[in-house]
Amino acid sequence: MITAPADGPVSWTDRADAAEAAAVILAGDSAFDGPVTLTARQAVTFDDVAEIASRVIGREVKRVVVDDDEWIAGEPEEIGRMKLTMFQAARRGHFAETSPVLAELLGREPRRLTLQS
Repeated sequence: MITAPADGPVSWTDRADAAEAAAVILAGDSAFDGPVTLTARQAVTFDDVAEIASRVIGREVKRVVVDDDEWIAGEPEEIGRMKLTMFQAARRGHFAETSPVLAELLGREPRRLTLQS
């Protein structure tokens, strides 16, 4: 069971992929003017994570949404509120941006969010 507040899509990106792409940028001849978005091509939610986990383990992993106050009640208040801001930002779409640039720099598809059995 995955219990958490309502979330939004997040373009989870493997750090090793981001580091490899950064090395390509730094060592390459191409000029980049300004920020470069290095993200996976897809953004997923905890519903997606529960579905992936269900497929991997062969039984249902349920995603349970709790309201914000219930989430905070399960933690020391300051920690609960700090963690909650991440869910709130995801709900507003702040982590949903995706881009093909990472794959282009790597010369392959970036690693995807999968769970290994």
